[in-house]
Amino acid sequence: MRKIEFARARLRDKNMRAIVLHHELDVMGGAERVFLAVLEALHEMGIKVILITKYKPRLQFNIDKVSYIFPYHVKKWPIHLRILLALQVLPLCFIHKADLVIATSGVGLPYLSTIFPCFSCSGPPHILYIHGIGNPPSIREYLLKFRRSVLWKLYFASYYLLFGLICSYLKRYAITKSLVLTNSKFTKGHLKDLYPKVKPIVVRPPVDVELFTSVLGSMRRENRVLTIARINPGKKIENVIKLAKLLPGHIKCTIIGSLHNRDINYYKKLVEMIKDYKLEERVDFKTNLPTSELYDLMARSKIYFNSRPETFGISIVEAMAAGIIPIVPDYGGQTEFVPKKYQYHTIDEAASAIVENINASERERLVISNIARQFSKERFKSKIKAIVSSVIN
Repeated sequence: MRKIEFARARLRDKNMRAIVLHHELDVMGGAERVFLAVLEALHEMGIKVILITKYKPRLQFNIDKVSYIFPYHVKKWPIHLRILLALQVLPLCFIHKADLVIATSGVGLPYLSTIFPCFSCSGPPHILYIHGIGNPPSIREYLLKFRRSVLWKLYFASYYLLFGLICSYLKRYAITKSLVLTNSKFTKGHLKDLYPKVKPIVVRPPVDVELFTSVLGSMRRENRVLTIARINPGKKIENVIKLAKLLPGHIKCTIIGSLHNRDINYYKKLVEMIKDYKLEERVDFKTNLPTSELYDLMARSKIYFNSRPETFGISIVEAMAAGIIPIVPDYGGQTEFVPKKYQYHTIDEAASAIVENINASERERLVISNIARQFSKERFKSKIKAIVSSVIN
C-alpha cells in the first residue's frame, strides 16, 4: 500500500497527463459510467485529462481539455467513411502529448483499432477497458442480412472486402499489445478464446450502490416486476411481454428505459404486442424517466427481471442494492454474482421463479443488497488507481 501511495505522489509531482478515448457521451450507459469513474480516479491522482471523442459532448465534465471530431451528431454515417475517423483522431492524439492513453469504450471502433497499434510502436502505455466482445460479422452474414436488395449486398460486401479484414486485424493487434481490463470473468473467457496470448484483468464496473440502498427498507412494495433496459431490439424487451403473459393476473410488469428516435418502430411493435396479448393493464412503459421516479418505482417493486444475458449487468446490481430480487438468465456475466436459485433458462422457468420469490423476506432482500455492495464506485476507482500507478511507473 505504501508503494502505491508513493507512486501516486510521484505522479502528482510530475504533472502527468492522460488521453482518454471514448466513442460518444450523449447517453449515460454502463460504458459511460466506467468513463466517469476513470475520470474521477485520474483527477484524484493529480493527472490531467484530455478527452478525445467523436462528437462534442452535450454534458459538461470536469476535464482539462476536450477534443472532438464533429460538433454535432452525424446521422447515417456511411460505414465506408468510418476509417476516415482514424485519420482525424490520430493527429489529435499526437498533438496532445500524454503519459498514458486509456480507451473506456472498448475497441469496437475503427479509429481506436488504428490508434493503439500506432502507440504500441513508440509512445505512452495504453489501457483498454473492454465491456464485451463478439466475433466480427462474416461477409456471408452481411449478405444474408441484406439478401432482399442487391444494392445493400454490394454496399456491405464492398465494405467488408475493403476494410472489414483490415479492421479485424488492427483490432486483434490493439488488444494483444495493450493492458486489457474487462468487466467480468465471462468477458475475460471470451477474450482468451479469441486472443489466447492476452491476459485480461477483471475490474468490475462501478455502481453507485449507496444511492440505491436508500430504498432497501421500503414498506411500499407491490406485486411488481421491474425491468430496466434501453428500448432497443438488442435488449430483447419482448421477453418481458412474453413473461407477463405467463404470470398470474395480480403481478404487473414495468419496463423502464431510454428511448431514441432510431428505436421508435421497435417501441411501436412492443406496444402492439402488448395489445395483441391483452396485457394493457399489466404491462407499462416508463421511458426517459427522471431519477426521482426511478427510485420511487424501485421502492415499489419486488422482482427485477433481466430479459437477456449480460456481460456484467449494472442495472441488475442497482436493483439488488435496492433489495429487489433479481431473476436473470443462467448464462452470462451476471451469473457470477446472482445466486443460482434466481437464474432461469427459459421464460417458463423465469415465471416460476418470480411466483416463488415474489414474497421474499426482508432478510433475503438484505442478503441480495449486501452482495451488490462489493461493486461500489470507490472500490473500482481504487483498482484503477493501482493499475495506472503500476503502468506509468
